[in-house]
Amino acid sequence: MTDARMFNHEMMLRRKLEERELQQAIELQDRRLMNMQLADLKNHQLQQSLSLGVVVHGGVHSPTQMNHDFKFSSSCNNEELVSEVTAGRL
Repeated sequence: MTDARMFNHEMMLRRKLEERELQQAIELQDRRLMNMQLADLKNHQLQQSLSLGVVVHGGVHSPTQMNHDFKFSSSCNNEELVSEVTAGRL
């Protein structure tokens, strides 16, 4: 390979790596936001239940513990998952 071709190839590989790292960072932030939204939703539901005098069975979970059973994929967006949770499908 000539120096110019090698440089272009190296730059292309670097750009792909940066794009992959950026995509992973975005997905991580999406998961963190989803965990916060689910924690808020659970808290709101708990507060609503308590204000109505409904007995809540089970232990109280911290925001970091309550969402470990959910599986996330890059094709799932926050609004879809929150609407499924509020509809009781998850």
